This record gives sequence, C-alpha cells and structure tokens, in this order.
Amino acid sequence: MPSILIVDDDPVIRNLLTQILEEFQESGVRLLTAESGEAAMESIKREKPDMIFLDVMMPKMNGFEVCDMVKRNPETKDIYIIMLTAKGQEIDKQKAKELGSDYYITKPFNMSELVVRISNLVLLRGKLRLKYNRFYALGAEKEISGSVDERFLDKVLEIINRNLRDFSFDVGNLIVYLGMSRTHLTRKLKILTGLTPGALIRNIRLEKAAELLLNKSCNVTEVANSVGISNPSSFTKSFRNYFGVSPKDYSKH
Repeated sequence: MPSILIVDDDPVIRNLLTQILEEFQESGVRLLTAESGEAAMESIKREKPDMIFLDVMMPKMNGFEVCDMVKRNPETKDIYIIMLTAKGQEIDKQKAKELGSDYYITKPFNMSELVVRISNLVLLRGKLRLKYNRFYALGAEKEISGSVDERFLDKVLEIINRNLRDFSFDVGNLIVYLGMSRTHLTRKLKILTGLTPGALIRNIRLEKAAELLLNKSCNVTEVANSVGISNPSSFTKSFRNYFGVSPKDYSKH
C-alpha cells in the first residue's frame, strides 16, 4: 500500500495537509505524520514511505538534513521528496535540488498543486503495475517517462535477465546486486508490481521460456535450462500454472 509522510513542526500545517490528502486514502494511500526531523527519520526507517512532504525550517534536525540523509541511503534514496518552506529564495531551491529533493513548494502553497502531485504519483504507480504485470522479459514498448520507479524496475529487470541462465540466481543474489535489504526490496516490488521478488524472477523466467517455445528453437528441456530451471518436471508444472497449458502444448500455438 503506497504511503505518504507529512513532516512539519507546525500542527496546523500537518492537519491541513492531512485533510487535503485524505481523499487519496480511498485509493489505498496511507497517511503518516511526524512533528520533527528526528521523528521523521524514525518513521522513514520503520515505514519506508513512498512520498514525503518535508518542511525545511524545523528545530534541531531541519528538512535539508533529513532530505540529505534519505537520499544518501541506498534503501531510501528513491523516496519522492517534496520540500515545503516559507522561504522563496532561489538559494534554498538550489540547495534542495542539490540534496536530491524531487520538488520544491513555497508556503503559502497552492493546494491544488499538491493534489496534482499526489494524483500523478498514484496514477504512475498504477500504470507501472499494469506495464510490468506481464511480459517482463519481452521488451514491451515504453509508455512512461523515465521516472524513479521506472528506472528502478528497469534496473531490476536488467539484472534478472542478465542472470537468467544461472541456475543458482535467486532473491539473495538480486539483493546483493541492488544493495538493498530483502524487506525493502519486497515492499517496493509489491507496491510497484504486486509481486514478491521471488515471484518476479520466476515469472520472468517463464515469460522468456514462452518466447523460446514460440520460436521453436529448443525442446522443452533445453528451454528450461535456458531460463535457469534445471528440473524439467518442475518447469512444466510452473509453466502450466502460469499459462494454463503445458510447455509442449504452448509451443504448438
């Protein structure tokens, strides 16, 4: 379930943003709040939100420090950050950009602009799930611009496809390549594709197998070996569960 973290030391702003964004809860978006930079870091570590509305001017740990820590961490760097500040100086915007902030809004901000930002994120996530729901290995034509989520998924797919013939390649190997924890990777892929890392690897192997079978260049055992599955009977069972027909019958199409 996608989540949004609102970080502001002003309870009026937190409540206002919460009220504005409540409509997205109907779309399955979960709203979180934090009243300080320290509380935000705890929430980010625990919840791994998909988007953060982050106030710049906060005591002790300010928004710039939070943004810097989030964007430097490989496990949180892909979180979409919108900086909120009462300052409108160009130097602040430039600093936010240098720290990796994805967007910068000056207070008093245009509420409709915030709603559009959230709507675009929710819509993009839905499109990505549809795009990557099937045909992972078949090079589907790109329909979405190079967003952070799409670049992440493309990297995951590239790693899996590059190691497709390796019988030993599994989720553990994928985690090492990406430099992410199993928990974070699983959560992110579930949000974007609806699949666990293991299911994604399996489905890509089966999609590639289907492509090879249609090309009629290999027999069933050779196809299974080509996609990193050493047990022909296990391959046949997985293929039938995924496509609804046996590999042999599929090759007759």
